Amino acid sequence: MFKKTSIFKLYVLCFILIYVFIAAVNVKADSIVLSEVELISNDVSGPGANNSILNDGFKYNGNFNYTNRNEMDKYNFLFNMGLNTQEDRISEEQDLLISRLKASISSKDNSSVFNIGDTFEYFDQYVLNSSLKGISYKYNSPNNGNFKFVFGYDYPRWENIFNDDYQAVSRKSWGMNYNNRQNEKFKWGLSLLKTNDEKGVNDNDILYDNDIYGFNWEYYPIQGLTVKGSSAYGDTEESENSSFSGTAHKIKIFSNAKEGRASIDYERVEPGFKTLLGSATADRVKYKGSLLYRYSERINYNFDYIYFYDNLDGTKSSTTYYHKPGLGVSIRHIFNRRYASTSFKYNLNKKESDDMLVKDNRYTVNYRDRFKLLDMRISMSYSDQESELGDDLKKEDELTSNISLSTRKTINKYILRPTLRFGYFNNDNETEDSSNSSFEKSFELGLDIPESRINSSIRFGEKEDNREEEDIRKLFANFSFYYRPLFLEKYNQGRIYLRLKYNDLSYSENSDKDIRENSISSGITINF
Repeated sequence: MFKKTSIFKLYVLCFILIYVFIAAVNVKADSIVLSEVELISNDVSGPGANNSILNDGFKYNGNFNYTNRNEMDKYNFLFNMGLNTQEDRISEEQDLLISRLKASISSKDNSSVFNIGDTFEYFDQYVLNSSLKGISYKYNSPNNGNFKFVFGYDYPRWENIFNDDYQAVSRKSWGMNYNNRQNEKFKWGLSLLKTNDEKGVNDNDILYDNDIYGFNWEYYPIQGLTVKGSSAYGDTEESENSSFSGTAHKIKIFSNAKEGRASIDYERVEPGFKTLLGSATADRVKYKGSLLYRYSERINYNFDYIYFYDNLDGTKSSTTYYHKPGLGVSIRHIFNRRYASTSFKYNLNKKESDDMLVKDNRYTVNYRDRFKLLDMRISMSYSDQESELGDDLKKEDELTSNISLSTRKTINKYILRPTLRFGYFNNDNETEDSSNSSFEKSFELGLDIPESRINSSIRFGEKEDNREEEDIRKLFANFSFYYRPLFLEKYNQGRIYLRLKYNDLSYSENSDKDIRENSISSGITINF
C-alpha cells in the first residue's frame, strides 16, 4: 500500500523528470500552472447536528494543475498533471489525490500521436466511449484513414492503483479502431476491443471477459441529409462459468434545412449483448423521431416521440412497452412585445405491461418579458400521474411554479442587480388522501464594481415545507465576494474570493432534528 508520502515522492519525481527533459533538449517550454487554495471553517450546532453533511471545524481544499508544452525538431510534447488536496468530508477524505496525469508526443503535422496516462479515444457508442488509464496511439494517414490503438485499465481514479484504501475492479482492456473516409459522401470504421476483469473488490463480485467487434458508417447522399449507423457483436464470459453473446444495431437519419430539423432513430440491442466500456441497454428495441418546424421567424413547433420495449427473446413473463410523445410550441415577440417570449410543452410518459400501467401527463408553460427596467420570468408545470399495479390504483397531482423579478441598474461606477424569487410546489396524493407543499421566497442583491474588479452578491430567504407528518422551516443566507487585485493581474484570471453560508432548519414536531449551519470559505486562484 502506498503511503501519502510515497505518492508525494512520485509527484516530485514526475516534475524532476520533466524539467530534466526540458533542460536536456534545450528548448523553451510553454508552461501553464493553475492553482487554487481554499480555507473552510464550518460551525454546526443544534440537536440534529450529526445529520448535517458538513464536517464541523477547520478544513482546507486545494487544486493544482500543471501543463507543459514543448517543441523539438519534428515533434510536440505535452505533459499535464493535476493534484487535489482536500480534507472536507463532503468532498474527499484523503488529503492528497491525483486528478489527472498525462503525457503525449505528437508529430508537427499531427499525423502521429502517442499518449500515456489519462487517455480517451472514442471508437464507437457500443465499443468504447470511456477513458482509460494507460497508453494510446493514433495515426492519421494521408489517404483519408486513421488508426487507433489503446491499452489500459478502467480505473475511476489514480488512487485505485497507488492506494489500497481506494479499491475498484481491476478491468484491463486493449483495442484497435480503423476509420476510412471513402469519399466525400461515405466513410466507415471497424473496431475491436477486448476487456478482462482481473480482480474484483469483493469475493462475490462478478468478473467479465468481454470481446466487442464493431462496424460504423456515415453516408451523406445530399446536402443537409445524413444517414449513419453502428453495429456491434459482443461475446461475454462471466466468472460464474456462464457465457452469452448478442448484437446491437443503430441507424439514424438526420436532416437540417432552413425550415427546420428532423431525425429518425432505430435501435435494437439483443438480451445477450453486453458492453463494459461502451453504452447500451440490453434487451430493447427503440424507435425515436423528432421534428423542429420553423413556421415563421417568431413561431417554432416541436414534435417528438419515443417508443421502446423489451423481452426480445420472450423469456420474461410479459413485455413492457414505453411511450413518450411530446408536443411543444415557442413564440417570440408575443403580444407584439419586443422582449416577450413564451413556450408550451406537453409530454406523456407511459409504461405498460400485462399487469401494470403507469401514466404521467406533464404540461409546462414558460413566459418571459421585460417591463422597462424590470425582467420577469414565470414557469409553471403541472403533472397528472396514475399507476395501476394489479388491483392497486394510485393517483397523484403535482404543481410547480417559479417567478423571478430582476433588474440591472448602473449608478456611477456601481452595478446593482436585485432579484426577487418565489417558488411553489404542491403534491396531492388522491389515493392516500395526503398533501405536501412547499413555498420559498428569497431576495438577492448583486453588486459589481468593474473599475475595482469586484463582483459580489448576497441572497437570503425562507423555505417552508408543509408535510403530513410535520412542517419544516428553513432560513438561509449566502454571500459571495470575488476580487481580482492588480498584483494578480499578471496571473491570468487570478482572483481572491470569500463565501459565507448560513442555514437554520427547524422541525415543528421533533425539535431534536433542528440544525444550524455556518460556513465560511476563502481562497485564491492563480493561473500563469
